Amino acid sequence: MTAEGRAVPQPEYQEALCWWKIDRPEGPGPESTIGTIIVEA
Repeated sequence: MTAEGRAVPQPEYQEALCWWKIDRPEGPGPESTIGTIIVEA
């Protein structure tokens, strides 16, 4: 992150997904997918 980015006040969450669980207790849905990760053995 750049210095300019760090200068913007951002909320800190004790649990990484705390904010998400409030909005969507079941977790992210398929509409939240922003990409695909393919792992080849």
